[in-house]
Formats: sequence, structure tokens, C-alpha cells
Amino acid sequence: NTNVFQLTGLRNEMTLAYINDATVSITTIEDEDGVGVFPLSGSPIAMDYVAGSDGNYRGIADSSLPFVAGDCYVAHIDVTSGSSVSHYEFPFVPLTRTVR
Repeated sequence: NTNVFQLTGLRNEMTLAYINDATVSITTIEDEDGVGVFPLSGSPIAMDYVAGSDGNYRGIADSSLPFVAGDCYVAHIDVTSGSSVSHYEFPFVPLTRTVR
């Protein structure tokens, strides 16, 4: 399975306008002890703009990342839009996909 990461509603905090043309990437993923589990190959995970959305970006990570369902991780995401550069740190918990 692949791992999907989504950043929703990216906007300029001054104008409140949605940003649909940024360069967005996950540069590092750390476990709850701050140990990096990504990048395994040294390349960031690109997050592409979701066409027709208001500032939504999606990145797909390979299933080879050593996530453990239920453990805590932090994704470090860098955003560049024009001359503006931002850094975000998002905590997340991977879940096992189930069939209903």
C-alpha cells in the first residue's frame, strides 16, 4: 500500500487568499523519539496541487517507509510560494486500512 499525505487549505495569512501554485514537499518524517524514518533515499516527497481545490496538496509515499500503525510521527513540510518560505510540522498516526 502507498501512504497518502494531504495538506489542506494552504493560504496566505496576510491576504487569506488560497495558494494554488506553491512548491510543497515533505522533507523529513520523524518517529515520536525524534528519530528520522524518512528520507530513506535522501529525496523529499513532492506534494502536488490538487486541481480545482482551494490550496490542497497531496503527496504519495512508497509503502517501503517503516511506519507502525498506531505509533506517533511528525511530518516536516516545506512550502515555497514566490519569495515566501514556510515550514510546518504535522503530527500524525498511521492507520491500518480495513475493508468494510
